[in-house]
Amino acid sequence: MSAVHEAILKCLTDNVAARSEWNEPPALYLVILRGGEPALEELPIAEKEWRKAPAPRILEQLASGAAVGKLLGTRPPMPTGLHGAAFYSESWTVPMQDVEWETVKADAYARRVSRRPDRVEVRFMTAVDRGGTQYAVMAPRGTHTEAHIMYPTTNPEGTFATGSIVESLDILVQALLDVPMPERPVEPE
Repeated sequence: MSAVHEAILKCLTDNVAARSEWNEPPALYLVILRGGEPALEELPIAEKEWRKAPAPRILEQLASGAAVGKLLGTRPPMPTGLHGAAFYSESWTVPMQDVEWETVKADAYARRVSRRPDRVEVRFMTAVDRGGTQYAVMAPRGTHTEAHIMYPTTNPEGTFATGSIVESLDILVQALLDVPMPERPVEPE
């Protein structure tokens, strides 16, 4: 793990840990490197925009808009040191002790986790950098924060994130930085 990767993960973890309230709106950030130190710059997206649809769907629309802007040549200038993008939201998770993973996965795809009796509210932040490295920070209510780095080709933990949030961040980073993103492994259904 490089010092830059570690610093980005710490920046994301600190952001999540600094939150003291629940029911905060989602947020989309640019990950900026200044002198090798990461910082998060929140994009000015009105809270009412996040209420129009589930947050991952709004993120998909924002990423698609950035990709179209790139194609049309209407992309605004990007800040010096732009290195990636991050997405914060609150959601539900299920403690993985004594649960059937396939059932939880099916509930997640069907958007039923919020109705499970064993659900736990969670703060999470996901980020993707210009090299395709993924960062994930999860802070379930009442438990410890977990933070992971997932490399695009080899991940020592043997896990990777998939789904619309990572795909949207990949599209956004590719559009904003004009860099190719790695092909993500597809989780078998």
